[in-house]
Amino acid sequence: MNRYSIDFDNNFWKSLPFIIQKKNKTSMWYRFLYVLLRFFFNDFQALLNELFNQIFIVSMNQSGVILKAADMRIYQRIGETEVEFESRLEKEILLRNYELNINALKAVFSFYLNVEAVILQSITDSIFQIGVTPIGVGKIYSSSFYRFTWKAILPDLSEIEFNKKDIIKILNEFSCSCEFFIYEQRENELFKWEE
Repeated sequence: MNRYSIDFDNNFWKSLPFIIQKKNKTSMWYRFLYVLLRFFFNDFQALLNELFNQIFIVSMNQSGVILKAADMRIYQRIGETEVEFESRLEKEILLRNYELNINALKAVFSFYLNVEAVILQSITDSIFQIGVTPIGVGKIYSSSFYRFTWKAILPDLSEIEFNKKDIIKILNEFSCSCEFFIYEQRENELFKWEE
């Protein structure tokens, strides 16, 4: 479908200087400009349509969706339909546009588990410095960095089937510098998720 069209007489010929406009449609100027514009616009129109189709996931073709997902390191799961994959990709794009805050974390649990989470935040006392972390252990942070700890308390999810690793991965992509602890309220005790 062509979203863009051009009417040579109305859009182009009438915007030329009056001296050129005075020449009739059989003139050399008219024919030369008409052919020149048609030649470039036919190719340009296809590029514009393709560009528009690649902006939004809803209008992307399947190869565009796969490329966009690969840029974000998201891959289609075995048995997942194209519609489910596009829906999951849309959710992840939406979540990555959030800043890391309590509402964003609640949105993750609401999107993926359909539950209301209680989110707690605390700041640890220690300040990390570059070069202090031993090589191969942990992550290196800037010299004036405070580490945040986020705790999420969820209702009992033992009867719901889902992949905990996916949710932990999404939370870690919000910020590599934060620590996340996820607990489920099961009867009278808290059950901690393990990575």
